[in-house]
This record gives sequence, C-alpha cells and structure tokens, in this order.
Amino acid sequence: MTWAAAVTTVVGTFASAGTQAANWTRFAKRGRDAVIACGLGFVIGNGLMVFFGAVSALAFGEGDFTTLLLGMGMIGWGLFFLFGNLWKSNADAAYAFGVAGAELANARRKGPFIIGGVAIGTVLALLGVEGHIVGYLSLIGILIPPVGGVLIGDWIARWRGGQPALSTLTEKVRWQALVPYVLGCVVAWVSNEYGIGIAPLTGIVVALVGAWVLGVRAGRR
Repeated sequence: MTWAAAVTTVVGTFASAGTQAANWTRFAKRGRDAVIACGLGFVIGNGLMVFFGAVSALAFGEGDFTTLLLGMGMIGWGLFFLFGNLWKSNADAAYAFGVAGAELANARRKGPFIIGGVAIGTVLALLGVEGHIVGYLSLIGILIPPVGGVLIGDWIARWRGGQPALSTLTEKVRWQALVPYVLGCVVAWVSNEYGIGIAPLTGIVVALVGAWVLGVRAGRR
C-alpha cells in the first residue's frame, strides 16, 4: 500500500462519522460545545484508535488492537474495547440509516429503516464483509470527503447571508451541488489510484471550488 492510499484509508475511518456530526452537535447548547465535542471525538478518540493499531502492528505484527489484547491474556480490556467500538459505530450507523431512509421515503417513522439496516449489516457480517474492510475504508475515503467540499462551497456561495425560508427551496435536484460532488469523487479516485497527492484533500478542494463557482453563477440568474 502506498503512502497516499494509506492516508485515504485512515481518512475513511472517520469520514462517514464526520459528515454525520451535525446530526448530534445540533443538540448542543452552544457552538463552542459542538466544536469541543468534535475535537475530542475525532482528533483524540479516532487518533488514539489509529495510534494503538499502528503501534501494535509495528511492535507485534497485529494491527487489530482487540485481538492483541486477547492474545496477551487481557480479556477484560479486549472485550471492553471490542464492545465499546461496536456499540459506538453501530449506534451511529443505525441513526444515520434511519434518518436517511425516512427522508428518502418521506416517512415519519425511522424505526423500520433502523431494523432494516441492522438486518442488512448482520447479513453482511455473517458473509465475511470484514475481509474487505481496507478496500471499503479506501472507498469511503474517496466518496465521502467531496460531500464536505460541496457543503462548504455551497455555503460560501449562497448561505453566508443566513438560511432562507424552506418555502424558497423548491429544487428537487440541485445540479450545482451534484455535479461538483461527482467531479470531486472522480478526481479523488484518480488521485488515489495513481498516487497523485492526497485523494481526500483533492476531492474536497475540487468539490468545494466547483460548488462555489456553480453556486455563484446560479445566484446571478
């Protein structure tokens, strides 16, 4: 694995949760609290996870920190890390799947979509999806970061003056956001495939610039 591909994979460990952060930080009483929570979770929490995995891989040849703890006889700590990680990851995924499913289907209840997501995840786990985790993280590191670029670019172009009334948002598909996202994903994939630059960062920049340019042009019409 090249250095650039490794960076893309590491970004994939937190990219999905990063785009979902606003789902939870919107409950914060102050903006500062939301920023602190994200900093603790992503910089410290995710950073320690990657650090522990890197150290265990270099020192013991085992990249799975939980497996290493179990092998050293530290069963209690191993189970603690295992269930803590599974609980946190699956809770995030279930919430996001329920919200996205309800929004797409224009349904009020999120429960059926959460149950469906759990069923799909369980089937994939039984089929051995963990064997493809590196490729999956690399894919996430390519597809998710451009979403952030589109959000930033669109905000710079249209939303700095405040949030418009929902009644004015009548577009079912906003091509000024979709096109930059697709372009950002393609450029990020090429960057990762050929080791040119850092794929996630490249995707963000391309999507950001594209969304900003198209957003400004659309606003002038």
